[in-house]
Amino acid sequence: MKNVYNIRKDKNLYFILPDNCIESNDTLCKENSIAVIVNLYYTEYAKWYLNQLYAISAIADIYVISSNFDILNMVSDKKIHLIEKKNRGRDISALLVSSKKIFLQYDYVCFLHDKKAGYDSDILRVKLWAENMWHNLIRSKDYIRNVITLFQKNENIGLLVPPEPSSFDWYIWGRELWRNNYKNTKNICSEWNLNCGIDPQIPPITIGTVFWCRTNALRKLFERDWKYEDFQDEPLPNDGTISHAIERVLAYVAQDAGYDTGTIVCPTYAAKQLLQQQEYIAKMFDILNKSFDVNTFEKVERFRKQNDYIQKFCNKHKKIYLYGAGIIGNQCLSMLRNLRIRPEAVIESKIGTKKNIDGIPIVSFSMIDDLEAIGIIISVGFALKEEIINLLEEKDFHNYICYVDIKKME
Repeated sequence: MKNVYNIRKDKNLYFILPDNCIESNDTLCKENSIAVIVNLYYTEYAKWYLNQLYAISAIADIYVISSNFDILNMVSDKKIHLIEKKNRGRDISALLVSSKKIFLQYDYVCFLHDKKAGYDSDILRVKLWAENMWHNLIRSKDYIRNVITLFQKNENIGLLVPPEPSSFDWYIWGRELWRNNYKNTKNICSEWNLNCGIDPQIPPITIGTVFWCRTNALRKLFERDWKYEDFQDEPLPNDGTISHAIERVLAYVAQDAGYDTGTIVCPTYAAKQLLQQQEYIAKMFDILNKSFDVNTFEKVERFRKQNDYIQKFCNKHKKIYLYGAGIIGNQCLSMLRNLRIRPEAVIESKIGTKKNIDGIPIVSFSMIDDLEAIGIIISVGFALKEEIINLLEEKDFHNYICYVDIKKME
């Protein structure tokens, strides 16, 4: 079965929704049709979050869930329903335990929560997180009307989420979204018999437990009799818990129910994200070009294939040697450093006064023991390649690859 990440790409399920209403039809927002359910805990940020909710309280039923009495006492809009919860399980228990009785009463639900910076260095990161999660889900009443219109015009879509956050830690957010949670998420998929295409090599697309959903898409979440005690007590670890797995399983629950997951983004955030990513990509290509002569996406893909090929070769042998210490040898050594592979030594046919290269000893082939356990990367130009191959073959040694041939790899 195809993975939800690839389905989103193939079906182009990435939507920039305008701030103004596409179709001004408030029958879309009939009674008991739409709910926004929010878990709040941190009083120092509560005013900002509550102001976002006050601005949309006329278009949806709003529920504020909290284990902090100060938060509940801060709510001034009488239209907002208050739910007290235990201080355990944070946003996941708010979703699965506190809101269970109301969640499935609605056709469409938005779920959100707050976040606090653990350190002063995280304040900007949390601000960007809140902007991404909240502005891209409940930016305004008109924006919410557009979300519901999108659901109604696309019956295959069951879940809508904000884009994967992009900021200073782009590499983590961009590709390493599983972190230490794939195994737990996979176990949930097996335990719940989810018919889905989960894959450790493809990142999840639901991060942060914030979403809009067609409630039927997530009905299976609520089939279990969840209790607060199902979740770890405070202080909750930063990663690797059942809560972190559940936030990543949402799109697979929707897939099991026959629905796709899409991404929604408001114009302001989309513009900011585009400019930011252009800046990051330009900087990354500048570094790649200077270090590895990689300056196009075609060369990036070729570079990846080269790395994979060398990695597989090195994994087959206990020790790796380079044959050649010139310009090509240094290029090959840079690639190995990138792969965190340190050669045992560099082989030279004629050893001069230089004894090492960046701490890696220079040796002759005759000095090497246990030839069956080693692999050699011939790291010279085309002019010398055949000469070295003949030398190795004459000594009945065949565990080698040629770096210049790898560099030509298509």
